[in-house]
Amino acid sequence: MDKGYVYIARLIDYGGNFLGNFHKIGKSVQYKVRETQLNSTHLPVDILFVRVFETENMSGLESILQTCFEDYRIQKQYLDRRHITTEWFDVEDTDILNNRIDKVIRFIPNTSEVNVISKIVSDKSTSLEEKEEFVSALKKGKTKLTLRIDGQDFTQDIAADTFTLGLSKIAETIGWEKLDYDEDLVSKTTEELAEKWTITKAAIREVNGYKIWTGISNGYKAKILSKHILRNNLSNIEVNFETVS
Repeated sequence: MDKGYVYIARLIDYGGNFLGNFHKIGKSVQYKVRETQLNSTHLPVDILFVRVFETENMSGLESILQTCFEDYRIQKQYLDRRHITTEWFDVEDTDILNNRIDKVIRFIPNTSEVNVISKIVSDKSTSLEEKEEFVSALKKGKTKLTLRIDGQDFTQDIAADTFTLGLSKIAETIGWEKLDYDEDLVSKTTEELAEKWTITKAAIREVNGYKIWTGISNGYKAKILSKHILRNNLSNIEVNFETVS
C-alpha cells in the first residue's frame, strides 16, 4: 500500500469561476492546493483541488473512485481514430459526485478528508487574492435544491432525485401530456434525449414510462420546476435553490 492523497480537481479561471463540469480524479504523494504540473504552459486557468483524502492506499482509492464514475469518464478521440482514456470526468450534478464519493469513503479504512479551505488559507505559495478566489469558488460550488409540498419536506439526498420527484408531482396534477417539453428534459425515449444531451445512464430517471434527464445544474433544475409551478399556479409546491457552506 502507498500513503498519499487522492483528490478531486476542477478547472478554475483567473476570475475564480469553475470552467465547465470537468473533474479530475488523481493521486499525489504530497498535498497541493492546485496541480501546477497539469498547467505547465501557464494558461489563465488553475487546476484546483476541491476534495482531498489522505489515505494509506492512494492507488487503490484512486482506482475505486475512478471506477465509480466510469459512466462520466471523458474519452478523447483523435483523427487516427485512437480513443484515449482520461482521468477527467464530465459531471454537472455535483450532488451525484459528492454522494457517490461519500458512500465509498466511509468504507475505506485509514482514510480521512482534508479540510481544503483551511489548507488554502494557510498555503504560503498562494496570494491573498488567489486564496479569496479559490475559497469563494469552493463555497459557490456547493448548492442544494429543496422541495416542499403542502408544507411537508420532500427534499432528497441527491438533487437529481429531488428534481425528479418535483417534476412527477407537477405531472400528477396537470398530466404528463401537458408538461412543457421545450427544454428537452422529458421524453418517451432515451434516443430523443440524446439528440440534445451527452447521455449517461446515471443522469436518467424513469417515471411512468417517461425518461427524465437530470444531468443539469441544480440552479437549472430549480428554474425548470419554478417555471412549471408558476405557469400552473401550483402554490402548494415550493422549490428553493441555495448555496450552502
